[in-house]
Amino acid sequence: MKKSHFFFLAIFIFSCTILLNHGCTLIGFGIGAAIDKSSEYKGAVTIPGWGSIEKLEPNSKIDVLKKDGTRFKGEYLESSFKWVENDSIPVIIIKGRGDYKGAKEILKLEEIAEVTVLKKGKAKQVGMLVGMGFDIVIIAGAISLANSSEDGEGWEWTTSSESESFSCPFIYSNSSNGFQLDAEVFGGSIFKAAQRTDLDNLEYLEPVNGKYNIQIRNELEEYQYVDEVKLVLVDHEKSAKVLPTFDGKIYSVNDTQKAIEANDKEGFEILNLISDKDSKQWVSYPFNRNSEKIEDGRDEINLTFEKPKNTSKATLVFNVQNTYWGSFLQKELLNMQGSNLDNWYAQLNSSSEARAELTKAMIREGMLLVKVWNGEKWQQRGFIWEVGPAISKDVALPIDLRGINTPDLKLKLEGPVGFWIINSVEIDYKSKEIKDFVQLSPESAVGHNNIDLKKNLATIDQNYYEMPTTEYWADLKFGVPPIEPNKERSILVKSRGYYKILVDPIGEPQTEIVNYMMKTPGVYGQFTLKKFEEYLQKGVSQLENQKTK
Repeated sequence: MKKSHFFFLAIFIFSCTILLNHGCTLIGFGIGAAIDKSSEYKGAVTIPGWGSIEKLEPNSKIDVLKKDGTRFKGEYLESSFKWVENDSIPVIIIKGRGDYKGAKEILKLEEIAEVTVLKKGKAKQVGMLVGMGFDIVIIAGAISLANSSEDGEGWEWTTSSESESFSCPFIYSNSSNGFQLDAEVFGGSIFKAAQRTDLDNLEYLEPVNGKYNIQIRNELEEYQYVDEVKLVLVDHEKSAKVLPTFDGKIYSVNDTQKAIEANDKEGFEILNLISDKDSKQWVSYPFNRNSEKIEDGRDEINLTFEKPKNTSKATLVFNVQNTYWGSFLQKELLNMQGSNLDNWYAQLNSSSEARAELTKAMIREGMLLVKVWNGEKWQQRGFIWEVGPAISKDVALPIDLRGINTPDLKLKLEGPVGFWIINSVEIDYKSKEIKDFVQLSPESAVGHNNIDLKKNLATIDQNYYEMPTTEYWADLKFGVPPIEPNKERSILVKSRGYYKILVDPIGEPQTEIVNYMMKTPGVYGQFTLKKFEEYLQKGVSQLENQKTK
């Protein structure tokens, strides 16, 4: 067997009994949409940030998307090692359904991008399954959020997932279909001096009873402080798409191009996963990694775009999302401050030097870095800031292409393993910054206890609306100005504030470890892998213990 087919992580060396009567172990990771947390899965155990481990029973109905974009629907029969193409490799065997009825398909695990399990039931659950376990081999596949099955009437996408999430305030938009989650705002602003103004597209917002109506909700274990909320209206040509940048600008794109090549770190073709804003997406996952190797703590995808001659700038158009694992690790890092947590916050709030050092480390270790190949080496030309795990976000990133004289444009997107989900990446060489837009303050803003919040949310004045628990929310209504003739309207929410993840400041501070991670490139990725191994080991042990009861 090729070395590449063994992943060498001691944590993954399971006993053969993990297979549980030929069942296949699964690790599920819900990425935030209508998860029915009341559902119980007997025998499943939870891994924080990823979901649960459970077995895949023979005859389970599954839908497999291979990395080349082809699908195979059928019933799972078994997982084993097979002699394929002169090598013994891990495979799953499926009996076909629908167009493949009666056929048996042997699918190599290394070629699988997505596996979806369908379970009968009333409650719709959306999520992903990201791992198939053999006694000594783990492989993971990113699962899309599509909810369709041409031969599965009454079957639903399911996952056993109850991940702890720590993110940011949620914005719900009202439309003819009621309120829908539409944005999560100022992600990563976890202390007062880190507060920032954020812009987010609202895709669902429509006039209802002559008003635009949004709600801000605290649905997490956080204390949230909201200083300002406004709507930004952009009336533009119908062919254009409007997107915000991290630094508060708005860009119009109407000549976007898709990549002509896209590969992940392992060399698999992933163009079909990142070309369109759809149900398919590339997910960075911490499987097939060795925490002793610093390079295994980082993940990447490599893209090639056609490039016009003599071009000096472009705008990248992203639809991205963070994983719940990345969100969970934020709290882990805060826990490492122990009894020094309040002093740490105080230092960051008072010292611009301390904030600059933290920001530099956060960008280097946690954000999605964008690097450009200049013909000799990779040069960093920008980054995507944390956007949160609950919903994907459209982001524009202008990049400087001066000095890039290669025939095509080659990009590397790099970040910590297990933290980023990329739905689509496109490029526009003719984009323009929009400076003609309308800002609306709320006509009414009412808190959960019926207090008037207009003064709190109308301007940036640190007169915060504080939301200390999940019982707090605010309802905001705005006027609806007429749309300019022959134009289309895009609406963004402009918000400012910060939030504090609720952590008990107890225990011995692990200052030396935290400082070492902040100052040493790549060590944070190793830390996250070791944490993942630790929690996975605990989960497997729990599953083993359940079997003996």
